[in-house]
Parts: sequence; C-alpha cells; structure tokens
Amino acid sequence: MGIQALHDARLRALDRLHDAESARQTLAQLERLLAAGRLRSANADLIFGVPGQTLLDLRTDVAGILDYGLSHLSAYSLTVESGTPLAAQVKRGLVARPDDDLQATMLDTLPDLLAPYGLTRYEVSNYARPGHASQHNLAYWTGRYYLAVGVGAHGFLPRAGAVGLRYGNTRKHEIWLRALAQRELAEDLRESIDLDQHQDERLLTGLRLSAGLDLRAFAVDLGDRRREDLLRRAQSGIARGDFWMRDEHLGVSPPALARLDRLIAELA
Repeated sequence: MGIQALHDARLRALDRLHDAESARQTLAQLERLLAAGRLRSANADLIFGVPGQTLLDLRTDVAGILDYGLSHLSAYSLTVESGTPLAAQVKRGLVARPDDDLQATMLDTLPDLLAPYGLTRYEVSNYARPGHASQHNLAYWTGRYYLAVGVGAHGFLPRAGAVGLRYGNTRKHEIWLRALAQRELAEDLRESIDLDQHQDERLLTGLRLSAGLDLRAFAVDLGDRRREDLLRRAQSGIARGDFWMRDEHLGVSPPALARLDRLIAELA
C-alpha cells in the first residue's frame, strides 16, 4: 500500500490524494486480513526526507505503520524529479530542497527503528521479517525472467542473440481489452537487452541487496571475463572498506550506502 506518510501536511507536500486518517483505515483493514489468514504478507511504502520532516517524525511514521502488524516495509528517500509539482515548487523557492545529510542520517537510522518489529534490511530500501521478502522484486534485482500480466505491466524474457527481451504492455485499457479478445499482444515497449546493458542493470540492482551481487550467477549470465574485470575494478573500493567480498558475493558496506550511486558508477 502506498501509505507514504501518516501526516496530512507531508501528504499534501507529496501531492498525494489521501489523508492520514484514510491511510490508517487502510492499514487497519490489512491488519484484519493478516490476522484472519486472508493475506500472508503485506507491505507499505514510506517516503522519508520530506522537507520539514524530523527524525522524530520518521520514528512516528514507522511505528504508526508497523503497529498494524505488517511484515514488510519499503522506505524511499524523497527525490525531486524533473517535471513534477514538487520540482516546480522547489525551483520557485516555495519548498526547500530535501536535505541530503538528513536523508543519509534517516537511512542509517531506519534499521534500528525497524528491528523491534522483526524487520531487517534485505535491499537498500526494503525491510522484511524472515520469509517475507518480496519474491516479485527479487526477480528484478537478480536478473531473473518474469512475465507481464495486465495493463501497463512489464516483462523480461530470454531471447536468441541477446540476454533477453524487455517488453511493456499498453497502458490503455480499451486497446488492451480489444487485443485480449483477439488473443493478440498490445505493447508500448519492446527492446533487446544486450550484454553491456544487462551488466549495468545487474550492478545497479544486485549491489543494492544486503546479500550482495551473486558473482557465480553473474559469471553464468555474463561470462568469466566480465566477472574478473568487475573484481579488478572493485579492488580499490574493497581496500577502502566501501565494498565487501565473501562467499562469491560482492556488496556495499552499510556505512557507504548513502554513496551507493557513486560507488556503482565506479564499477560500470
């Protein structure tokens, strides 16, 4: 569920249509479904680093969500995306730009806030109780193949002559239903993913995992030479303590997660 915040002013700042009370009502419904065994797992999305938000606010939001018994939390730092209402407000000086240092502190604080609820980090922005990690998202993050089912969905399939084919179904319901009735495809996207692009994507997603990038799987999919080249580029980061290497997995040290994008760029 896209809760994002349990505070009306922050929800308005994020341009969300719901309010804090409707979010709590939805969480209460999820709690009842979990207690009745109708759902095995449930996740809420939380955004942190909103201008004006404090560490106490973050603690309050985390407790306010997880007190409903959810087994998974996705917590994302706010980014100012070009073309959004927030970007326009920041440009006009109506809203302060998110504080990078505060966001880094919040990122470091989250594992301790979630630990009392039994949730641990398994990806930079995702936390779960044992057995409740998102298998759906792990397919993306580990380079596995997946089907697109439904309007606007994306899929990734094996393809001769390339690592795979990425495709996206149309976002228009009328076109989708017409194609479905005729047992045809209705796609807005179709692209072959070559070795270079697949390697970049595997680095971008695999190094976000707490378990790190599986180098054995990397070598199977991309070849031993690319694995050796990657390890050679990673040596200086390992020496600095930014990367770790164990059991054929390469990962990013927790203190370096706030610099994750820059560290991945070193290896690309």
